[in-house]
Order: sequence, then C-alpha cells, then structure tokens
Amino acid sequence: MTDVRLAVRGDFYVRHRLFISTSVAAGFLATLALPGQALAETSVPSPTPVTTDDTPTADATGAATVGDAPAPPGGQGPVTLTKRVSGLPWAASSPIDYTNDRANFRVHAWSSGDGATVTSLTARFYPLNAPADTAPVLTVTDFEYTDAHVWRATTPVVLPAFGAYRVALDVRDDHGYDVTLPNGGTVEYQQVVHFSSYTQTVPPNFDFDHRTVTVHGALTLTDPGTGQVSPFPGATVSVYNNTSGSSRKATTTADGTFATSLDANGAIQTSGEYEPVREESWTHTHAYAYLPQPDRPASEPTRIRLTSPPDVNVPAGSTATATGVVERKVGDAWLPAPRTSFDLSGPQTGSDWISSGFGGFPMIVDTGCHAAVARLVDRCS
Repeated sequence: MTDVRLAVRGDFYVRHRLFISTSVAAGFLATLALPGQALAETSVPSPTPVTTDDTPTADATGAATVGDAPAPPGGQGPVTLTKRVSGLPWAASSPIDYTNDRANFRVHAWSSGDGATVTSLTARFYPLNAPADTAPVLTVTDFEYTDAHVWRATTPVVLPAFGAYRVALDVRDDHGYDVTLPNGGTVEYQQVVHFSSYTQTVPPNFDFDHRTVTVHGALTLTDPGTGQVSPFPGATVSVYNNTSGSSRKATTTADGTFATSLDANGAIQTSGEYEPVREESWTHTHAYAYLPQPDRPASEPTRIRLTSPPDVNVPAGSTATATGVVERKVGDAWLPAPRTSFDLSGPQTGSDWISSGFGGFPMIVDTGCHAAVARLVDRCS
C-alpha cells in the first residue's frame, strides 16, 4: 500500500510544507511577513527621433576577418582596407556608451605589429546609407588611450540627429603605416530613456481576497548633446511580477507617466522595462526599473481536506485517484482556496507540486516507473 501525503505550498498565504498522513487531513497555519515598501531606481531625458534603414551594428570587439592580401612595404600608404590584413593597422568603432547621459565614443585600434604603436586616430561620422560623396557630419581627431587597444574620444560626441551613423576610421602607427577604413562600424546616436519614478501599491488589507496591486511610474528622455530632459509620451512599458511570471503592458501619457494593475498570487515584487521596438531601436536606449523587496500578504490559516479514502492501495505499475479540497479560513468559515499549490508525495515516490484548480484536486497516484505531472512515481529501487 502506498502512503500518500499532501501539503499546501506557500504561494499566497502559505510559506512552508506540513505533511498530512493518509489517515487524517489536518489544517495548518502559514505565516507571511506584512506588506513592505520598496523604492525603484530613478533617473531622468527629448526631440523627435530620426529613423533609418536597418543595418547591422558594429562589432564591439573590433574583430574582423583577416585577409590574405600581402602587406605593403614599410612606410607605404595611405591604404584603404575593407577587411583586416595581416601586418597593417586596423580599427573598429564600439557602440556609443551613455554613461552620465552623454554619448561617449570609443574605438578599438591595433598597430601593424612588430613593436609598432598607434600614433593617431580620426573618426568621421556619416548618416547611414548616405551617398558616397556626402560630407561627414562630424569629425573627431582627439582620442586618449585607455587600455587593451581601446581609445576614447576626449569629449562626448554630439551628432545632428538621432539615428544610425556609419563611421569611417583613419589609423596611423609609428612604423609609417597609414590606413583608411571606410566602414569602421555603425553606431546609434540615441535619446537616453530613464524611469524617473517607479512604485507599486498593495491594498492596506493585502490578503487572498484583496490582492490587486497597482504600479505607477514615469519615463523621461535625456538629449545627450544638450542634457535637456523631457517626458517620454507614447512609450510601451512592460511590468513584470517577478514572483509569478505574470506581466502587464502600459502606455505612457503626455507627461510620461503610466499606471497598470495586476493580481498578486502571493508575495509580489514587480519590475518595469522599456524595450525599444524595431523602429525605435536606433534612437532610444533601453531602460529598466526594479523594486529590491517584495510586498507580502497577511497570513491566513489553510488546510487540506481529503474527500476520498485516505488510504490508497496502489500496486506497482497501476494508478489510483485521490481527491480533496484545499481550504482557507475566513472568520469562522472554511472557504475554497483556488489556484493554490500543494505537495503530493509518498514514502516510495518523488514529490510533485500540484495546483488546486478551483478548490478541488482530483489526482492520479502512480507507482510505476514513468514520471508524469500530478502523479506519484515509484522510485523502482
């Protein structure tokens, strides 16, 4: 005979397991912390974006295919390259970094080797897919070496419009090589998106019957060229319940604010995310907000009441059904506890967490050797 044990998992109002023997269905109490309050990371940003055609972004590492073209004699140049050639300098632009809300530009650069050192870099910015004879919209010549082949522009770059740009690079070294790279990478000049506020509010009597949680927040845009901060209207924000996996979407209003509500299944800890859609990915950065601590509902007594015989005799390889009800106590009454998870286990089996559905839990006990959802499985030892 297989011994079947049942326990309620701590999702909404239960925090620990209490096993119930096959002969008695006992009630028990689970304890949760009182609701808490947490703060999200905050920050702050502008004008109408300029969209461009879809083009792959630059390789941030500067890696490129090494060609088999022979290197020219020392000192010869300038040389125009479209792929990396052994024995010649090479460079590639990195994605723009928006630390401190400014467009910081970096280049990975390598010399011709054999002890050579890069002596100068020039970067020229062109609107993506502009004609070949288009003049650059910005030329940067002042760079400082940081580390590991990385050179950084000494001042943040300011471009005329938000969107994607092709970067042409000139690199020289002290062995006399002078190389021009017409396609040194693609960079995105973007408005910097921030969550300027992010909060979640639970009911004052947060419990099984009062579980609607409201999330409020606001998005802003920062112009990296001017530092101007403005609301971000019309943006789609995703709000995630990190403890249950559920999510909601909200759209920011004219002042950049948004609000949405969702039902908690227990302790709730939400996070907010703005992920630019395809047409915005060239012109807007990603933004994320989170709450460091969850809000927890009040505790309620819960129990499992078996409605089928508690002792189940299941020969190896066959199945049997056990039924019951998961309940919670409200005042003096025991009420069904729908969508509550509980444990089904036996001394010769593994353990499965099962959902109570809408208050009842017909289950199959299986002492065979095949694992299945909501089944006890004989370990066959």
